[in-house]
Amino acid sequence: MTLLSVNLNKVALIRNSRDTTSPSPVEFATVAIAAGAGGITVHPRPDQRHIRVSDCIALAQSVDVEFNIEGNPFADPMASDRAGVSDYPGLMALVAATRPLLPPPQPLPPSSAEPLPAPPPCCSGACPGAR
Repeated sequence: MTLLSVNLNKVALIRNSRDTTSPSPVEFATVAIAAGAGGITVHPRPDQRHIRVSDCIALAQSVDVEFNIEGNPFADPMASDRAGVSDYPGLMALVAATRPLLPPPQPLPPSSAEPLPAPPPCCSGACPGAR
């Protein structure tokens, strides 16, 4: 089944145009998820006119659904010229900073575990009717 992923860029654009902290992209993400959204999408830009690096970090720490970051992977890092807005590290660095931590690998079962069953006879050579 396809799930809706809600784009929060316009929420951030409204907040940035008001030069305030409201509306909050994290609060809107919480509302969207509670309403059934299966993902959150953002499109960070080097100039951070819409979603900001700090928003991406906060969203990655607060959402428990798919977090989709789309942008230009070739855009260079960019220093911010606005007070209170961090520098843009580049898309690939931003994705790496917000990627969820993977659980540690699980140990392999002991060698005394049941052996795998033998493959069916047709898989040891050419299966009848296979091309």
